Amino acid sequence: LLGDKLPLTADESWSEVTLHDLMLHKAGFDRGMLDIDAEDASEYPSDDYLEMVLSTKLKYKPGTVFQYTDAAYYLLSRVIESVSGIDTADLLRPALMKAMKFKELSWSVCPRGYSMGATGLYLRTEDVVKLGILYLNRGVWMGERIISEEWVDIVLENGYEFKSVGNGWYRKGGMRGQVLAFNVDSGIAVAWHSFDENVSFDAMINR
Repeated sequence: LLGDKLPLTADESWSEVTLHDLMLHKAGFDRGMLDIDAEDASEYPSDDYLEMVLSTKLKYKPGTVFQYTDAAYYLLSRVIESVSGIDTADLLRPALMKAMKFKELSWSVCPRGYSMGATGLYLRTEDVVKLGILYLNRGVWMGERIISEEWVDIVLENGYEFKSVGNGWYRKGGMRGQVLAFNVDSGIAVAWHSFDENVSFDAMINR
């Protein structure tokens, strides 16, 4: 899907990387990349993040080793833009954020104007929890289908960011203790923002 963007000297293993691998952070990276929340992006060697990532030599066979990296979701964001012709944020804003009446929101972009995808999405807590409710309702919000029921099953069965943590709970964490979680058994969705990496999920839900 991004084959025409591969540098001539790109690692041959890139031809084996699938969207599934990227969703599970198993593309073959041996380190994190593009963590603009914690790194000084002005020190990156280029403003072309796509070329930076695709020039990386993959240490592991795609699909075998987990290594969390924001580069995986940046690639997914660029795939969405390549296939749809619309930047990821512009594609989602009317179909998701506007339909679900989100308030203020912002999404970080790379120096060339593409949505980062993995990071830099700024939302109110009340809007974050709506995403959990959307999954509890099998993709329907206030009577309107936003995402397909098939996609809900794919996400939960494969652990695409929403990870099963037992007792019916699925959760997605963010930097500094942000969390969105929902329970498919009880029908409860919760979200919180914090600035403490030591926030206990179990304590917050009183488990």
